Amino acid sequence: MRYWKSTHIESSIRRREGLYPWRHTYISSMLSQGVDEKLVAEQSGDRLDTILKYYYKYIPRPDDKKIIQEALARIRGNQ
Repeated sequence: MRYWKSTHIESSIRRREGLYPWRHTYISSMLSQGVDEKLVAEQSGDRLDTILKYYYKYIPRPDDKKIIQEALARIRGNQ
């Protein structure tokens, strides 16, 4: 357990018990950085449909920023 404690401290990730939270952090971090969801599924030992079902919110779309900016402009009346 001392290795877990030092890993938590060195990684600046809040303390978590067991392996599952580390797995979740890995999957969500990889997806957030644009790593292909199929590769993440293979690396984590999950099926692609499981990754898409539970981690979809971490998968950035290329046009997210543009969609949000356009929506905000419409809300503000700045079309």
